[in-house]
Amino acid sequence: GEYFFGRDNTRIQNSNFQRNGRIRAEDAIRVSSNTFMSAMVGERLAKRENGLEIWDQYMEQFGLGVSTESGLPNEIVGIKDYYHEQKTASTLSALVRASWGQLGKYTTLQLAQYTVMLANRGERLQPQLVEKIVTPDGEEIQEAKRTVLNKVEIKDEYWDILQRGMQRVFRTGFDDFPHDVAVKTGTSQQGVAGQMVDNAVFIAYAPVDKPKLAIAVVVPEGGFGAYGAAPIARAIFDAYDEKIGLAETPQQAE
Repeated sequence: GEYFFGRDNTRIQNSNFQRNGRIRAEDAIRVSSNTFMSAMVGERLAKRENGLEIWDQYMEQFGLGVSTESGLPNEIVGIKDYYHEQKTASTLSALVRASWGQLGKYTTLQLAQYTVMLANRGERLQPQLVEKIVTPDGEEIQEAKRTVLNKVEIKDEYWDILQRGMQRVFRTGFDDFPHDVAVKTGTSQQGVAGQMVDNAVFIAYAPVDKPKLAIAVVVPEGGFGAYGAAPIARAIFDAYDEKIGLAETPQQAE
């Protein structure tokens, strides 16, 4: 349940010091293993030349730390605190902490765009806020079209590992969900008024075999994502399923 790095043996721990034994990447995703990510991603990247730049390039390809290109005014592109950590501590510290989610601050829209990429296996899509633009008389001026901003090429076997891990993540409120769903929970800690608060984070897409809807939920001071954000995502899935349909046809509300 612990990982140590650097000359001063800085400690990284799993939530509640959870010990997971010998695990692979799929299980590390399932149990949110900070120690696995630290040793197998952060430390290994730190040994490569320009390891932090490699990390940043992947983050940007997945839409984290860059504009979503939604067209919304004054859009925040996020904050890359891992570069600050590199300057004040070390590249190793920056990559170890970034590997399991620290040192990067992103918007909910960025997380939604990111989740879409996980669902469609690598295509970053421009967010569309309207279906079309029409005149007061109903004449169509412009139709929103599917626009691919960039494509990340990764082997299918790696996407499969990711998806299997996400399918096995613990979450509340989905026991009777009629579709296969892939999810990831998170707990984002933030300093507020001299105290640390837990923000609940939850991303998901469904159905797994033919994804139709991707969701990102962030609840400030909501606690753990599996409890504070997951039920909200479930309600969104249900509403979409009833109105539009996650399968071929809408589901009749009970």
